Amino acid sequence: MTNDKTSISTDTISKISDIMTGAAGDHSGLTSLLGTYLISIGKDGLTARAKNAGVESEVQEWLAESLPHETSAGTVAALVPDDVLDNFASQTGLTKSATLQALQEQLPQTIHKLRAQADFIMA
Repeated sequence: MTNDKTSISTDTISKISDIMTGAAGDHSGLTSLLGTYLISIGKDGLTARAKNAGVESEVQEWLAESLPHETSAGTVAALVPDDVLDNFASQTGLTKSATLQALQEQLPQTIHKLRAQADFIMA
């Protein structure tokens, strides 16, 4: 009982950090894999892929909105190549279907969170 306030504060900070990074709802590592992939293609690569798929305005909204909304499986499939989806599923232990479903929420949020990171912008 000597450090109850410290313990409570540390627990609260951990929970807030998990929410901010997406780790709270992702125990598979999918958010980390997605972030790495998005940084590797960069904002320009993502925008080009979105333009070719006809979803550029949706991606632009994710970059601007404070809380982007979930997207469709079709949009995820248009922005994340099939081999990358297979790799994500393999590395996380999720089925491809579960990976696609999880990305419907995680993709817009991760893109939004990366919008100001130099690694993403300059890739």
